[in-house]
Amino acid sequence: IQCSLSGGQLNVMPRWRLQENVIELASGARISDLPLTSELASDWLGYVSPMLAESASVQGVISGRLQQFAGFVDTPERSLVVGVLSLPQASAAAGPSLEPVIRVLELVGKDNLANRQLIFPTQQVRIHVAQNVVEHDRLQMDLNDYQIATSGRISLDERVDLTLSVPLEKGADGRRVQIPVRGTIRRPVPAMDGLLQNLGQQELRSRLDGELNRQLDKGLNRLLDKLR
Repeated sequence: IQCSLSGGQLNVMPRWRLQENVIELASGARISDLPLTSELASDWLGYVSPMLAESASVQGVISGRLQQFAGFVDTPERSLVVGVLSLPQASAAAGPSLEPVIRVLELVGKDNLANRQLIFPTQQVRIHVAQNVVEHDRLQMDLNDYQIATSGRISLDERVDLTLSVPLEKGADGRRVQIPVRGTIRRPVPAMDGLLQNLGQQELRSRLDGELNRQLDKGLNRLLDKLR
């Protein structure tokens, strides 16, 4: 079957196994250049990224290719989907769940993140659906050069169990912290306690290191004064 679908292109080869009442799609089934809308982000892509689902503004296109699809009509919980989601170009306004993360980045980086736009770089994200759970590995987002990533599981009843990987410096390399995200697709909740505790310990270590360096400098200066 080849046809247009909401502005994109659908190409699938289906098979219906009547005895087991299972609908299968041959490997390589794909949808290409599907325009990204708020409805699509909320109703479908929210199971991959709640940050897309809660955004008031999304733009771009997405594509997807299936490696395996078996839909059990009588027992949907047995259904299996394995595929790759492609994001050649996409962006979204950062939603309210990222606000506390943004404030921490502004504090740590001493930077005003006036641009709250999430840019999804060209990437392919592996998707696995089984036992009513959608899993994905490393969906990357760029926020003012802070390269954020998510991985984890979202159940079909919309419960979220993700990890948000957040850099403390701009760029690909540098210190990162892992923030658990719970809640639901409609209301994801980052657990900020561990991050704030981590930052507090780092700040304390920084102060101690600074004080130690000052004491060493004083001792060295006194020694140099005696030698003069």
